Amino acid sequence: MVLWVECAALVLLYHAAHILYTSLTQHVARPLDGRAVAATWQQELAADVPALTRALGRPPALAVVVVGQRPDSLLYVSRKLEACTQVGIQAMLHRLPGTVGQEQLLARVKSLCEDPKVDGVLVQLPLPPHINEDAVINVLDPCKDVDGFHPVNVGYVKRRGRVVCV
Repeated sequence: MVLWVECAALVLLYHAAHILYTSLTQHVARPLDGRAVAATWQQELAADVPALTRALGRPPALAVVVVGQRPDSLLYVSRKLEACTQVGIQAMLHRLPGTVGQEQLLARVKSLCEDPKVDGVLVQLPLPPHINEDAVINVLDPCKDVDGFHPVNVGYVKRRGRVVCV
């Protein structure tokens, strides 16, 4: 009886090792083709935009706020604007000088969030050193925060979308 139990345990151990080995050797990591993933995502989004346009009675709209002249930020934003155009999303660029004041920037972001013709707002970071980024992020409407940086949206991501009942 003891021998049978030992043999059964060895068989189970062998099967567990085989399953582990198979899963490790058959699921080899491979590089992610970001361009292909982005192209697929863009095609899927483009297919959804007409229905959204009909539901809204207008194309969906994204407002992008850029402060200053950082070349990397301007390049990133130009690509986002181009991607929006390709899928049928109306993109509106709001360029502000690097010397813009905190209150003026907060007022612009708040105004865009309150505009019923704007569905999403993206504030390009980083902002100049004299601007408090947290204050700008906090003035965003969480429902229009495209980057998901508002504390409410960060909380949803951390909770993985689970709703807390209190």
